[in-house]
Amino acid sequence: MNPPLTIKPVSETALPLLRDLAEATFVEAFGPVNTPENMSEYISKTFTLEQVRASFQQEGVSYFMVWQDSEAIAYLKLNEGAAQTEQSLENTLEIERIYVKATHQGQNIGQQLLAFVVEKARRENKSSVWLGVWDQNEAAIRFYKRHGFSTFDQHEFYLGSDLQNDLLMKIKL
Repeated sequence: MNPPLTIKPVSETALPLLRDLAEATFVEAFGPVNTPENMSEYISKTFTLEQVRASFQQEGVSYFMVWQDSEAIAYLKLNEGAAQTEQSLENTLEIERIYVKATHQGQNIGQQLLAFVVEKARRENKSSVWLGVWDQNEAAIRFYKRHGFSTFDQHEFYLGSDLQNDLLMKIKL
């Protein structure tokens, strides 16, 4: 049996750890299926400590880190209001990032994180929770569908110079 998880808001002093976790989990997830050049370009723009700090300080953005014992094993980035990446949605909560270390996948951590977000959204009287998922990430799409999310739109996304497509999925509350 795995030790219990603790989900805590990220403090400003934990931003270097968050930056390291964010980059590591992104590389684990997408490094094998993208070119090193595109990964390097994206990482150099997205995962600098300065960029993570600016995002952390943006109104409507909240980060949570998931701990198992004393190890940070996953994190969430949630957006509300003007911080959301799509502005046409009202009274919603966006999951911009939900990443679990590869060594901890398959332990229902993603499911627990989704339950945490849905409960938070319900407490805040949101009408839905939504996210974008790369249309080539079939395992993630299946995971979200199993947990009640359905596709409602799509948008383009650049990973380095590679134009990719994200499916936008949501669950109504």
